Amino acid sequence: MGHCLKAIIGREQDIKSLAKDWLHAECSALAQGFWLMSLTDELLDDINELINCPDADPYTEFGYLSASLSALLETKSHLTALAYIETDYFGGIGYQAAILYESGKVRIQPLKTDDLWDHQQQLRVQVPTGMRAINTILKAMGVVCVQRDVDEFDTIKLGWQR
Repeated sequence: MGHCLKAIIGREQDIKSLAKDWLHAECSALAQGFWLMSLTDELLDDINELINCPDADPYTEFGYLSASLSALLETKSHLTALAYIETDYFGGIGYQAAILYESGKVRIQPLKTDDLWDHQQQLRVQVPTGMRAINTILKAMGVVCVQRDVDEFDTIKLGWQR
């Protein structure tokens, strides 16, 4: 099964406030007061057209984080924290990446976690090891794991989003 997601995560009031400015914004509730705004192709096109930032895409860790989207998140994060995340998995192989904007700037630089197949050992390996990119950002935003063996990603039910 695959998991492919491009989204902005924040507190309910912040995501709703951000979404009201965009015709193609699609939002959904997560858990612990967090909300998600999916970055559809239509929404990204609108942001790129209206913000119209001529700079090159700032971060190679992401496939969809344009300079215009990054500028928007910096502007909208002056009084809050907003995360941008991407996942692209199929059959457990793929990547996730995340960045955190707060106080009008990048608070946590882009993080990326790759899940690769090691043909020699015949098993999946995580690079780098340790806490995954999205979990690191969610923890910094205040997500609290309440169940043993359930990480931040699953705590706010991001696995249900595709």
